[in-house]
Amino acid sequence: MIKSAIFDVDGTLLDSMFIWDTLGETYLRSIGYTPKENLNETFKNMSLYQAACYYISEYGVTLSVEEIMDGVNLMIRDFYLNDVKLKPYAADFLQRLNSKGIRMCIATATDKIIVEAVLEKYDGFNTVAVFDEFEKQQDKVKNFSDYFLKDHSNFETFWNFVLNI
Repeated sequence: MIKSAIFDVDGTLLDSMFIWDTLGETYLRSIGYTPKENLNETFKNMSLYQAACYYISEYGVTLSVEEIMDGVNLMIRDFYLNDVKLKPYAADFLQRLNSKGIRMCIATATDKIIVEAVLEKYDGFNTVAVFDEFEKQQDKVKNFSDYFLKDHSNFETFWNFVLNI
């Protein structure tokens, strides 16, 4: 019997993957820099924090890491609040889990405030855990198995009963 479910957001619950294809270049242009070829491929496996550091080291961006992250998050927030929709059948699936008393958690690299704003209209999520927060504490590269193990401790249940989606 499943007692809890951990969801990724982008591409799983939300139809939002397409923004990530050009976000790095779009942000860089918005602050007056010309992106190098294949920049988005470079960012593919980076967290937002790592990408902000990359802007500073590779492009000489004079903003702080926090300012860059805030700027990118503003772009992402606007996109998520105005353009993103749930994937087909996601709402029905979430409602079904919630009606069965299954605890649900979001695990994502997307900013917590943004995800909470998008999902506030959907009941049932007990936790929204953001990978970058964990990564900064652990100084780790994006490794979702570590992340899910860390987040699972909040569920007070056994792994046999957790559905990772």
